Amino acid sequence: KGHKDFVKDMGDAGGLVRALTQFSHLAADTIVNGSATAHTAPVDHADRLTENCRSCATQSLAFLRDLKAKASVHRADPAAIRIIVHKILSLGKELRPKGADVRQDELGDMVDKEMSATSAAIEEAVRRIDEMMNQARKDTSGVKLEVNERILFSCTDLMKAIRMLVLASTDLQKEIVEGGRGAATMKEFYARNSRWTEGLISASKAVGWGAT
Repeated sequence: KGHKDFVKDMGDAGGLVRALTQFSHLAADTIVNGSATAHTAPVDHADRLTENCRSCATQSLAFLRDLKAKASVHRADPAAIRIIVHKILSLGKELRPKGADVRQDELGDMVDKEMSATSAAIEEAVRRIDEMMNQARKDTSGVKLEVNERILFSCTDLMKAIRMLVLASTDLQKEIVEGGRGAATMKEFYARNSRWTEGLISASKAVGWGAT
């Protein structure tokens, strides 16, 4: 609307400036949060998110350039940006925990399932690191072996730290549930606090993806 009003009356840019301020803020938020989400997403989603965030930045700059010049201000069109933002939104919805597809009384079971899956992913990562360590000792020696061992030792330490984090998170989760549920069952607590529960599921998934 700010752009249309400005094209009709180029002597008054107030509406356009206000619209651009909001547009810039929202575009930056989309790009920053989309890129951050890509770091914890599965590879396929991460690649598509990164590419769409890059396209969003490119198209936004092109749109602003068109607005800047009198010769092109009339043809400035955010339609391409709108399409990309919808793609980012669709990817975000795919990455959300499917709490909406799960009955409220099943959320508690889903939390336990995801926490168990995260623990299993960490155990698998530790096993694979041990295999790589043994293979490195067979195939390399000297400085190269020392470098490989240091890298793999660091990975092992990281997995141990993540395992401790998951255990501490599980204990804290139980404390929160016990302290807040009152006379309700654990499943009823999870159902009553579904947004918190979905966030817990999402965080558990992210840790599992990161470990693997």
